[in-house]
Parts: sequence; C-alpha cells; structure tokens
Amino acid sequence: VVGTLIFHLTGLIPFLIMLLGFILITHVWKISGHTFASATLAGLIIQIYGWAWWPMLLVPLIVGWSRVYRHTHTLSQAIAGGIYSLVCMYFFL
Repeated sequence: VVGTLIFHLTGLIPFLIMLLGFILITHVWKISGHTFASATLAGLIIQIYGWAWWPMLLVPLIVGWSRVYRHTHTLSQAIAGGIYSLVCMYFFL
C-alpha cells in the first residue's frame, strides 16, 4: 500500500513544479493559464498516442486566440503560456 502511494505521489511532483513555476511567473507577469493547460494536454496526448494525434496542436492555438479575442490576455501573454508549456514538456517528458 505504501509503495503504491509513493508511486502515485511521484507522478505529482512534475505537476507541482509546473504549477509552482506558473504561479511565480503569473505573480510577476500574467501568462495565459488556459493556453498553458491546453498546450500541456495536447503535448501529453501526442506523447502517449503518437503523432497521429497532431490535430490536437490546434486546440492551444484556438484557446490562445480566444483569450486574446476576449481581451483577457495580450497576444504575448497567450504565447507565453504556450511556450511555458513547451519548456515544461521538454524538462518533464
């Protein structure tokens, strides 16, 4: 039981590091969490199921566009959310 719990908790460590980094960046400069989350999810799906799922890459683009269109973020903030996701995916996958 303890081994199973430790195994599941170790999967949370990269997520917590990503979340802490996001909070620290957003405290200084607001980046798009929606774009970050959708880009991370798209990256995970492609990592697990392969490049046949490449159309998932359109989701972060649509989400980022919607955040800019609704004036909740600037273009650079939406792009920064996607770039932060790419950096995290590089280090944690």
